[in-house]
Amino acid sequence: MNSRTLRIAVLALAGFGVFAIARLGYNLYGYSPAQALLSSVEGSATAGLSKESPLSFGPQGFYSRSSVIYVTAPKKEFGEALSASLQSLKGSGARLLHQKERNTEGTRFSVVQAELPEKSAEELLQRWKSQYEVLQFEENRSDRNTEYASLDARLESLQQTRTRITISPEQFKLSASSELGEEYAKLQTKKREFENARIVPPQQSLTAVFIARPGFGFAGLTDMILDALWWSIALFGALSILGLFAYLVLRLFQGGKDLLSWIGARLDPQDNG
Repeated sequence: MNSRTLRIAVLALAGFGVFAIARLGYNLYGYSPAQALLSSVEGSATAGLSKESPLSFGPQGFYSRSSVIYVTAPKKEFGEALSASLQSLKGSGARLLHQKERNTEGTRFSVVQAELPEKSAEELLQRWKSQYEVLQFEENRSDRNTEYASLDARLESLQQTRTRITISPEQFKLSASSELGEEYAKLQTKKREFENARIVPPQQSLTAVFIARPGFGFAGLTDMILDALWWSIALFGALSILGLFAYLVLRLFQGGKDLLSWIGARLDPQDNG
């Protein structure tokens, strides 16, 4: 290996190291423990949970309301915090729908989904926000008035259809009455749900994800180092490909220039003479 090649190799290695260190510094500077915790559990925490929310009635009509909150507590206090939160849920008149506890990528978390009175849910959420660090909170409210209106219209239409069927031929009457009867019964059941919502306190769905906060450890540092190395490899790979492409284009132009010179020399009458 000659000295020129050695210098190029040393410079390339030094550049690789400088970029890797710079990327690692950027990772450390931009590191967010809260975001790292949220990213590690967000996908798996709510997988398989029900997306439906209880039907409620208020001054603006029928609606559904749901909330999702991610909170974190120190790892040593996680068990106590989770137990206290479950007791608070039960004391608020909640109906537990789902509960699971897992350990994903070294992060322990527990998920609870429940239905409870809207007022109790608001008080509970405010308490959790003051007691724990909130990583993410989302609340959705969907209007159900249009659904109720279309349900009422469909029931009226079915009733009129059933009246017309009574004067139809007997064979057609039996099959049509059976199909309409099933649909009518389902819609009546759905309408009773809307009517019941008028007389009970507004309810809402609440999904709470409790995460144990482990702090910054060896695993987090390892991930940052690997990220810095992969970024460096990707950068130098891209630069190498661009350099090779530029070299090939240069050689192509040089070859074309030499070819044109050769053709010109062959066609020059003075040279041929």
